[in-house]
Amino acid sequence: MRRTVALLLLLASAPLAAQGKAIDPRVTRADLARIEGKPTAKHWILIVSDFQCPYCKEFHDKTAALVRKEFVQTGIARLAYIHFPLRIHPNAVPAAEASMCAAAQGKFWPFHDRLFATQPRWAGEQNPEPTYQTFARELGLALPEYEQCMRDDVMIPMIQADYQRGVQVGVGSTPTILVDNIKLDGNAPIGSIRRAMQQVRAAAR
Repeated sequence: MRRTVALLLLLASAPLAAQGKAIDPRVTRADLARIEGKPTAKHWILIVSDFQCPYCKEFHDKTAALVRKEFVQTGIARLAYIHFPLRIHPNAVPAAEASMCAAAQGKFWPFHDRLFATQPRWAGEQNPEPTYQTFARELGLALPEYEQCMRDDVMIPMIQADYQRGVQVGVGSTPTILVDNIKLDGNAPIGSIRRAMQQVRAAAR
C-alpha cells in the first residue's frame, strides 16, 4: 500500500489508543463499515469528501456508481470514504457524525447515499439532526443506539483525525480522489480515475 493511502487509512481511534484510552467498539465498527470491496483487492480508492459540498454530491451522483461497478465489484480495488468537512459548510460535521453513527450499525453506505440524495433539503437547516434522525428511522436503524451515539459525540475524534490526515497528504478541497498514491483534485470524472487505475496497476506488475 502506498504511503499516502496508508496514512489516510490508519484507524481513526489510533490517537486514543496511543494515549492509553479505551477504543469505543462503536468507533471500530464504524471505521470498518465505511470500507467496501474484497480484502484481496490490491488497490485502494479513497473518496475524501464533505456531505454538504455540492461538488461532492455531483461526484456521488455521476461517478461513484461507476467506480463501484468497474473497480470495487470486480475485486480490483477497495473503496473507503474519508471525512473532510469544510468550515464553510456548517452542517458538514453533523452529517459526518450521523453517517458514522449509522456506520456503527452497519449502515454507512445507505446513510451516505441518503445524505447526498437529500443534500438540498438539509444543507440549509439550522438544526439538521431531526432530519438525520428521520433517515435513521427510514433505514431501519435502532434509534436508541443511534441517538446515544449522537449524544456521546463518540465519532467526532475520528472525523477530526480524518481531516487532519487529509491535510497532511495535501488535501485542500473536496472532493479529492486518491487512487493508491495518485491524487485527483476536484470532481474527477470516471475517465481520470480509469487512467489513474491503469497507472497503478501497471506499476504493481
